[in-house]
Amino acid sequence: MSNDSQPSFPLRSGACIVVAFLFCLFLIYATARFSLAASVGLWLKYTYLAAPLVIAGLYVAISRFEDTFHAAGVVPAFILCVCLIVLVGVWQAGVSDLSIIGGLLPYSDAHGYYTDALRLLHGQKFSVFSSRRPLFPAFLATILNLTDLNLRFALVFLTAMVVIAICFAVREVQRTLGLGAGILMVLCLFMFYRRYIGSTLTEHLGLTLGCLAFALIWRGAVAARMGPVFFGLFLLSLALNARAGAFLILPAIVLWAAWVFRGPKGSVLRTFGGGTAAVLLGFAVNGLVLHAVGIPGSAYSNFSYTLYGLVFGGNWSLALQQHPELATLAPVEQAHRVYALAWEHIRTNPLSLLAGSVRAWTAFFLGRSGAWFSFILYLSPEWADLREMLLADGVKALNFRRDLWVLLDVSAREMWIIALHGLLAAGLVVLWRNHRRPLPRLIIAAWAGILLSVPFVPPWDADNMRAYAATTPFVIALPIMGLSYRREGKMQWFAGEQKKASPRVTDLYVFSALLIALQILGPLAGIAGATARLANGQEKLFAVKCAPNCQARLVSIDPRISIHLVDSVAGQAADRPGNYVNVRDLRERKHIKDYPDVWHIWRAISRLPAGTTLAMAYDVRSGDTVYVQSSSTVFPRSLGLVVLCGEVIRDNWIEWFKADAMGAC
Repeated sequence: MSNDSQPSFPLRSGACIVVAFLFCLFLIYATARFSLAASVGLWLKYTYLAAPLVIAGLYVAISRFEDTFHAAGVVPAFILCVCLIVLVGVWQAGVSDLSIIGGLLPYSDAHGYYTDALRLLHGQKFSVFSSRRPLFPAFLATILNLTDLNLRFALVFLTAMVVIAICFAVREVQRTLGLGAGILMVLCLFMFYRRYIGSTLTEHLGLTLGCLAFALIWRGAVAARMGPVFFGLFLLSLALNARAGAFLILPAIVLWAAWVFRGPKGSVLRTFGGGTAAVLLGFAVNGLVLHAVGIPGSAYSNFSYTLYGLVFGGNWSLALQQHPELATLAPVEQAHRVYALAWEHIRTNPLSLLAGSVRAWTAFFLGRSGAWFSFILYLSPEWADLREMLLADGVKALNFRRDLWVLLDVSAREMWIIALHGLLAAGLVVLWRNHRRPLPRLIIAAWAGILLSVPFVPPWDADNMRAYAATTPFVIALPIMGLSYRREGKMQWFAGEQKKASPRVTDLYVFSALLIALQILGPLAGIAGATARLANGQEKLFAVKCAPNCQARLVSIDPRISIHLVDSVAGQAADRPGNYVNVRDLRERKHIKDYPDVWHIWRAISRLPAGTTLAMAYDVRSGDTVYVQSSSTVFPRSLGLVVLCGEVIRDNWIEWFKADAMGAC
């Protein structure tokens, strides 16, 4: 190809990216406009058979298009389109799970992080809950501040951020190991991430920084360059502080770097020192953010419950079960007391730590939930419902015409598990054959660090590898190496090592730097602007009176963070802001009974009549968020301070404020 055509590549690539993103937006709009997002989005969210096959097929076609027309950037647009359809599907279907109510409202841990993000933007410090992992709630506060507190826009931003990071990790793997490795990487990361789309959980930031770190460290191993490795270690340290997990991977990779990049006398110590400094810098950033927005001394305090469960033979909740008196203590004091109990038991029974570690390693390889392959596992409501019928009525409950696709999907899930185990074994052989090369040594070191961490991030507390979000790309790397079992001589790492050359990764550095700037500077900007919010709110409380038998709450309420239950979604979007859910579809859609709290929440919501609005509001006086139920006719149409008049109703695991009247301040 002549040099005259080279300048046309950026222009052609930019045009292709624009067209791809416009087509993506059109596709998302079409699925939402014609009420297809719920069915298509949940199909992508839950299936193990058809959805991965479709994604893999389109990925191959788009990758070949990129190679033919030099149009880099179309693959990220495609993956973003898939994930945004899942997000819109979650909204439209009104999904309730362990982190979302009605498709939008944060619940459980997600509720805690979202609440503390709002607290920061209203001039208050984090609670102890978010102070344990301050990076993500601080980052979420930054995104909410940038999007004018619009939760749905913030969720779109988080989804796009994770997709871009995933694509960077996939790109590096595909450059080295080929298209097949890229396909497997993107499928595994998508099946892990789809569970968290639509939530406000730390996995967003942990996976993002983990993928960026993986891409940089992988690039450094292939190109034999220390710079990307040090930057990657810094990002991986941030990732593990954002979503605590397999921390011992950090010293393992530092030792790998010191060995691989050893040279003249003293270079080992310099490399080791540089890697250690990069890791410590990540912890320093976490400490600075905690000092600025949280409660010092709270970081990592929940590990005490994990350690107690490890040595006493249970899970993280065992301490509270065996010592109910802990519930009367303050959270930080609880953690100190649990630590004391755990260390006292280890002192008197030293083998308890070893026994717990063996139990953890056994569960990691031979268990189910929390095992190394469980990052792809996600319980489908259809299969959960069918399984319940089979347990109750036996095989006679099966209707093959009705249940065929569910059975095929469950079979595909098992085939995924078998295939991953086979690739893991093949990957071990590939690593053994190439154990003198930097990249195989990197994967060996990463897995060694992960395995050493398993007792302290035990499978019974990991929730299908949720706790391994920051290191998931490194976990996937070993089975991906298995794809090269019969083609090691064609792997691109040879050329990279010999020529000491690597493609430009400026976009990876720029994107990482932008996220770091948002993480550090964003919370400071939020704090600086917080004093202007809710001015004179307390005085306005007394200007509006409620009936004597009603409770009053002064809240900041945003109609965009609301769920309107309607008989028909068509034509509703322009009526008032918020998320519209067809109550008849909600009643017909299955929800998982394996999680009783989620099932009861769905059951309670599905019994509400059309014309009901559910929302979250920020209580100005208590600094907490309130779940609100009201009639859609009295619900405000614009953001502002409102006095709620009504009563608190308790519905199993959740407390609602049922507002009979609302008065604007």
